[in-house]
Amino acid sequence: MGRAVLVVLAGLACGCGASTVRVAVGPTLDSAARVGVESTFSIGIGWPLDFHGRSHHFVQARGAVGGGLDRQAERPVVVASGELDYIYWGEPKLDVRFGMHVGLRMLPDTQGAPDSHVFGAHAAVLPIVLTWPSSWMVPQIVLGPELRAEYVWTDATHPSRAIVSLPLVIEGNLLAAGD
Repeated sequence: MGRAVLVVLAGLACGCGASTVRVAVGPTLDSAARVGVESTFSIGIGWPLDFHGRSHHFVQARGAVGGGLDRQAERPVVVASGELDYIYWGEPKLDVRFGMHVGLRMLPDTQGAPDSHVFGAHAAVLPIVLTWPSSWMVPQIVLGPELRAEYVWTDATHPSRAIVSLPLVIEGNLLAAGD
């Protein structure tokens, strides 16, 4: 029991378990049928949820920044979000990831334009394309689609809307497998 507590505390202190670097690019479609495009870069740090043998369940916090074209404003947009995910590592074939996110959409070239707030959910099935599973720290590269849905609101003078996107994701993960 004491050893498990020390492992949990050490994992929380250093964030070992599921480290991710990710790039995502894809189309967006809003509730007024306007098509756009966005790309993001994110870094995540996570923790295993099971400690008996090789861990396959993780929770991860990620921060993302990026941008694209906001079709409602017909201007470039900067996006930033905080995300919380559950990851199932289905070695050696795929990772399944789902979670929720909150964020901001900012129009940087418009003076006085209010920022939009975002709340959403996302899910991805990401096939493992390259891995080195021989160690307790397993590096891998995954590539696949992610479905994202979010609600965007600004203030009473700007209409709220929904945005759905399907970006292509490439991730580099380092998973603490704990054999």
